[in-house]
Amino acid sequence: DRDDIRRAVWVRDNYRCILYGSRHPRVPVCGGILTVHHLRKASAGGPFTMENLVTCCWDHNRWIEDEPRLATELGLVDRG
Repeated sequence: DRDDIRRAVWVRDNYRCILYGSRHPRVPVCGGILTVHHLRKASAGGPFTMENLVTCCWDHNRWIEDEPRLATELGLVDRG
């Protein structure tokens, strides 16, 4: 189920946002509660699977939505 997959993603990613400690000048400091981020959005057919999910804090998850071009360059968005 989704809760099991979410927990497995967090374990795989060591309970750390994938952007934690990023030194990119346009990536904000990590903060907030952990969630999972779809590399390929569910609305675009992206599945809720380990391969399509990464651990991300809420702040960075919002940042990815606000900065799609840079997020794509950093490999955080799969446009398919």
